[in-house]
Amino acid sequence: MNLISTTQAAKMLGVSRQRIQQLIKTGRLVALRLPNSDYLLDREHVQFFSTAERKRTGRPRLNRAKARVNADGVLTATLAEHTTTVSEIIKTKGAK
Repeated sequence: MNLISTTQAAKMLGVSRQRIQQLIKTGRLVALRLPNSDYLLDREHVQFFSTAERKRTGRPRLNRAKARVNADGVLTATLAEHTTTVSEIIKTKGAK
């Protein structure tokens, strides 16, 4: 077993030392607690976490639509730098 500090684990994962401590407290990373309140982690477990556990599940949040009511009281939606009114969207969908 090759043990590393929380600082080394943070550098491996590209996160802060505090984030490593959060991951330990939530059980996503396994660590050995030292008497001085620091932790030691298994290097292999950290490497596995970096490849398998960190992958996000679900759909990526890219190009999210934003809807808002403008000053004239018209509901508009913005998606990828294109703004349109909701009534235009309904007309487009109804024309198909």
